[in-house]
Amino acid sequence: MKILLLFIILSNFNFGFSQNTLTLFNTPSPLVLDWTTPTSLAKDAAKNYLAAKILPFIYHRRYIGHVNVELICEEKRLFTGMTAIKMNALKELWNGRGFGILYHSFEGKLEDESTWNEIQTLLDRKISNFVQFDISQKTCQKLTTYFQEYKKYNIEDHYGLVHRPLYGEGAGCSAFAISFLEVAGLMKEEYKDKWSNIVNVPLIYSGAPLTKKKISLFSLFTQNISWAKEPEGLKTLLYWSPDLIHQWVNNKVKSYHENKNLYSLKKIKNSKGIVINATHIESTHPTWKEQFNNVHLPDLTKEKNF
Repeated sequence: MKILLLFIILSNFNFGFSQNTLTLFNTPSPLVLDWTTPTSLAKDAAKNYLAAKILPFIYHRRYIGHVNVELICEEKRLFTGMTAIKMNALKELWNGRGFGILYHSFEGKLEDESTWNEIQTLLDRKISNFVQFDISQKTCQKLTTYFQEYKKYNIEDHYGLVHRPLYGEGAGCSAFAISFLEVAGLMKEEYKDKWSNIVNVPLIYSGAPLTKKKISLFSLFTQNISWAKEPEGLKTLLYWSPDLIHQWVNNKVKSYHENKNLYSLKKIKNSKGIVINATHIESTHPTWKEQFNNVHLPDLTKEKNF
């Protein structure tokens, strides 16, 4: 009885410890996007769009996948993510953008706490998963300042796959989440290798903003188009993938018994994720990779975005 009483007292006693965490919540596309070729990508994007629109009760509305960010600094909590105000990609493709759509800038905005209920539902349905980093108080404060400056510079105004947030260009949902890892000094080669991919976008099938061409939407689905090779006209695109991040987390959960010393497991609702202790890591490099006064569009004259 005394032991039970002591346990209750200790469980409710505030020892002055507080946890600082950075968590990425990863939602894959409903049917997964196949980036093997531009044609497979176009077809899968259409399939995922229809699945999200027609069968949201079976799948979900994030038809290209999504990544959200949660930052907890002691008692303060931030939940956010980058998204488009209106994701009118189909309209842009109909207007002849072709694979120039990969470089299109949509009007963007930051998500807030109102999105948390959606993520909880997806966790409950075992659709989303997560990777949590336990971080130091100093790192947590640096990330808080980064987010405040992100809003100050209006970087949320531009949403797109090619955008680099730490250069002040705007961001896609995944690049936005990854930027928190970069600012915190948590980025590893493993993450870059497993969470991102690089493709050579063929200019011959690309309209605005890369060229002045009008590309038939029909041709994107009916022709067996490949990613470009030298010396063809091309743009090299690095993108971060919610599907790849989600798959990586699932693989880590499955191989936990082989890697107990590297991370731990955690469950939120019905979904399992991993927890990485990064409290010993502190970033010493500047937050921003380029000096600027306000958000600006990427320089599309460059051959690549990295």
